[in-house]
Amino acid sequence: MKEIYLETLEKNQEIIDMLNFANEQMKSIGYTEHGFRHSIVVAKRTKQILKDLNYDNHIYEMGGIAGLLHDLGNSILRHNHAETGAIIALNFMLKYHCTMSDAIKVASAIANHDERHGQPIHELAAALIIADKSDAHRSRVQDTPDSETFDIHDKVNASVTDNKLIIDSEKRNILLKMTIDQNIAKVRDYFLLFIDRVKLCEQSAKVLNATFTLNINGQDM
Repeated sequence: MKEIYLETLEKNQEIIDMLNFANEQMKSIGYTEHGFRHSIVVAKRTKQILKDLNYDNHIYEMGGIAGLLHDLGNSILRHNHAETGAIIALNFMLKYHCTMSDAIKVASAIANHDERHGQPIHELAAALIIADKSDAHRSRVQDTPDSETFDIHDKVNASVTDNKLIIDSEKRNILLKMTIDQNIAKVRDYFLLFIDRVKLCEQSAKVLNATFTLNINGQDM
């Protein structure tokens, strides 16, 4: 069976086209960026989490691939995009002659990344959830403040001027460190919007035998 790598897939034109189309759909309904930029960030963060927590290279490569492919379902429909994306990813990986065990593990991670229904069922899913939920940043905002579709998601993302995910391998801690411009949105706005995601990140860290901590504007939350 064939081994595939993130650095190869991130140049795959089929994937690039699907992610670009997915983001056009998200933009048309007023969502933040869910295209190639977001997918690359999530891919690299998923891989970083697993690598820095000392999982083997095969596991962290599969994590990177799950991150890259996790939002492909948005190219079809936003509703149930995690489940749709899982099927697309499964078929894509089998097309490239991956083993069924690798393909189904990546697919199940993708199916579980959405906080409304997903659970950190294994290490790939856990790392993907943290990587995905950690990507709040003003570069994701696609609407202007005077747009009818500019909402609290845009406001909170627009307020995030810096965002870093820092892995402490020794202490097995995953730190999300952010700077929020409170002239745009308050810290409490972030929590009101993302509290369920923060809780899911904490649950996911436990699956990785690690802890998840959040620091905003120099303060531990």
